[in-house]
Amino acid sequence: MNTSAVSSSSTSPLVVPPGEAEAYLAKMNIPVAVIRDAVFAAHQEAVQKADWPFPRTAFGLTRWIETVGNLRRQLIESHPEFWEHRDPKGRPVLLSTDGKFHVGVVGANSDTGSDADGAMPQVVRKKGPETESSVNNQMALIPVFSLLSTEAPENPALPPRGSWFLLYNLSEGQIKCELSLPTSMTNGKFDGWRIRVLLEPVELTEEFGFEEGGEDVEFEVNELGS
Repeated sequence: MNTSAVSSSSTSPLVVPPGEAEAYLAKMNIPVAVIRDAVFAAHQEAVQKADWPFPRTAFGLTRWIETVGNLRRQLIESHPEFWEHRDPKGRPVLLSTDGKFHVGVVGANSDTGSDADGAMPQVVRKKGPETESSVNNQMALIPVFSLLSTEAPENPALPPRGSWFLLYNLSEGQIKCELSLPTSMTNGKFDGWRIRVLLEPVELTEEFGFEEGGEDVEFEVNELGS
């Protein structure tokens, strides 16, 4: 699917196909290889907890934890001048040093990575108020110094500022994923998408009968000293 053929209206997101994802995400200093390595390494770690004596939720929860950790470590190590980690109220995210991009990780449904008409990736578990606030209050991401400076209008060819999400879904022997920008959230679920950057699925040799999307969590605790 070519991006030029996709409507950019409020109801239809701009869909960046896998063949164009590398160039698009490079504008955010996010190599596609880092995302693929992060989700694959997380899966390999989770496989070790997919059976007794671990609880059934261990596989999905480990996959989410390891995806977050691998993504944050690799992006910060490869672009320390651009990315840093933050944990607002315990929620682990990446934040660009200029405040434009805020990246979280969530398990999502089977529409993840799909370019089918009407595809609507959605969280498997409802998100809490911290995530919803980050999506619905985009201005909170912009540092004070940026607000006080004279800044040119956004270039439509560049990724828009805001709260982006790495969505992943495990099904049929592959991990489907995309890095996407939602329009808003209501009651812990995405209302729609503004930009969807689709990635090629990560092919696996194992298949598991676990609930699609996996277990991710939402922390809503106050940090000590905050």
